[in-house]
Amino acid sequence: VTGVQTCALPIWTCMTGILMRILSSYGQVRPEMADGCPEKIDFEFFHYVWTYRKRQRPKLLEYFEGLRPDQTFVCFTERAQADRYLANLAPAGSC
Repeated sequence: VTGVQTCALPIWTCMTGILMRILSSYGQVRPEMADGCPEKIDFEFFHYVWTYRKRQRPKLLEYFEGLRPDQTFVCFTERAQADRYLANLAPAGSC
């Protein structure tokens, strides 16, 4: 591993994204989902996202402190930052 990328988006950005995804594809199987797993309202997932910063993020940040000097850690606080980062990684002419 030469780099680690993570997102620290505001909770309302995450929750809005989840709700918009549910509204746009409820009952349908999205291409990135396993066959036979239609979009649904998943309260356990809502809870995970809502409590992520308090419960999970500190554990991940502690783990990332152990990266080697040749490894990088990038944290995005806006979706546009991640989009720009990924666009710069993609070779010219690729999808």
